[in-house]
Amino acid sequence: MGKGLAAVLGAWVGSMAPGWGLQLLLGAFIGVFSLWLLCWQFKATHRLQGLTTLLLYVGIALSVASIPRPVQLQKPVYYTGVVHLFSDGGLRDSLGQWWRCSDAVSSNVTCKGEVILYPWIQNDLPYAYNPGDIWLPRGYLGRAQVSQVLDCLPEDEKGTFKVKNGWKAAVAELGWSEDAQKLIHALFLGEARGLKPELRQFFQHLGLAHLLAVSGFHLGLLWTLLKGLQKFCPYGWKNILNGFAITLVWSYVGLLSFPISAVRAACMMTALAWGQSRQGKSESGHALGIAVWLMLLWEPGWVADLGFQLSVIAVAGILWVRKALPSGAIWQGVGVSLAAQWATTPIAVATFHQFPLWFLPANLFVAPMVLLLYPYTLLALCLQATSLHMAFPEGLVQWVQSAGPNGIWAARFPSTAQTWALWGSALLGLWAWRAKRWGLVALGLGATVFFLWETGPKFQQEWSWHRYGRGVAQVEVRGDSAFIQVTKGFAERTFYWEKTLKPYFTSRGVNHIKKQVVKYQDTPDNIRAWADTTVQECRFHSARPSR
Repeated sequence: MGKGLAAVLGAWVGSMAPGWGLQLLLGAFIGVFSLWLLCWQFKATHRLQGLTTLLLYVGIALSVASIPRPVQLQKPVYYTGVVHLFSDGGLRDSLGQWWRCSDAVSSNVTCKGEVILYPWIQNDLPYAYNPGDIWLPRGYLGRAQVSQVLDCLPEDEKGTFKVKNGWKAAVAELGWSEDAQKLIHALFLGEARGLKPELRQFFQHLGLAHLLAVSGFHLGLLWTLLKGLQKFCPYGWKNILNGFAITLVWSYVGLLSFPISAVRAACMMTALAWGQSRQGKSESGHALGIAVWLMLLWEPGWVADLGFQLSVIAVAGILWVRKALPSGAIWQGVGVSLAAQWATTPIAVATFHQFPLWFLPANLFVAPMVLLLYPYTLLALCLQATSLHMAFPEGLVQWVQSAGPNGIWAARFPSTAQTWALWGSALLGLWAWRAKRWGLVALGLGATVFFLWETGPKFQQEWSWHRYGRGVAQVEVRGDSAFIQVTKGFAERTFYWEKTLKPYFTSRGVNHIKKQVVKYQDTPDNIRAWADTTVQECRFHSARPSR
């Protein structure tokens, strides 16, 4: 396993060097060399292996610092031309650049129109919601607003759209309710955006969000099924069946538009199948290293994507403690769920500001019930051709919607020091778990719980300036109350106050917000001067304003 983790380190080196030529050269050379030296058990001296590992660490630091950053806009740009709108909220302009668009315009169409392109603006307020942190690593340069559509021509259905629409039409013929159909589409296609908030919150609060985002969990089920079928086939067909399984896995990933977590799982399965065909055996740690290396070699920006980070860290945690897991399906299920949750806790809490308290029983009992919907749906589709109808268990959906937002440890806002403390306690516990030092495991687990407890809201006394276009505002936080002086147009920007600043107010324990609308000329001179000379969205002050 140590060599497998060394392969993961090798995957990061060189693959993020500036320039495509250097990126390809360094990534290929160092990645292949590290995998050859450390993964395929090359008989080198310990000193040479130690020197190579040290070089890998140095390469990681240098390459991470040299990730190419996409060129971003400095101010809004008005664009008139041809754009393509996608069903997932993406907009691609005539230059091939990608933007996020939430306008209610028909999806999967090519339009000629007028579009306003806005840059991602970073809000420096603690814990403020910044969409750019999520979408920029995925290649979206900013936000697009379609101001006028001059001509819009729907494209002919082809490829993945035709397959998806055919699937949805077949499910619709089953006569199930709209909520049931959306749940099935989320499980099979990863389209969780169409679910009602109550359904999404149920899975999120129980730590089952991975069921709604097609990832290694789903591909692992498909892979296990395909590998199980090999037992009933002649031995000489093994390589042929491996090739068929990999083709089917990548076809499924392509149907879903190549989500990052699914690409990681497909790369691992490809490496496992290749290792089995070459050596008759394979190592999961090596496969993870190869998958990470190939993905970052193809798209270095994925290193900052949250889905990529959670996927890799969860799998690494599971593989690290795998040999220390007890026998028995139930106990192994407990170990896998605990290892994945523990490994991802520092980054998940810092991002989502909550912790699912019932993730263990949910993964042991609720997840299997949800997984039964896969064979149930496929059987219902098969019987539909024979005029036999299978009803959907609507009581399941109704129970989920009535469960309410229970079972979470909400309002967790770790500081930088607390995040590092969570990482330290998690790494200590996982290391001790593999070494079967149960006392240190208990210590690490207790430290993690303690640090989570300490990340609750803290009362503060501070203030900040805000601007949005020509609108300005001053926000002062005192204890559990916030006082806002804001111009009229800015006050009507509900998304800013209810979405962008909501995490900040929650982290400060604010329960009461008083908003006062003022005229622009009545705002303090220093605020207007700041707003006229900067492109910042916010200026944060940790001390009280001078009176």
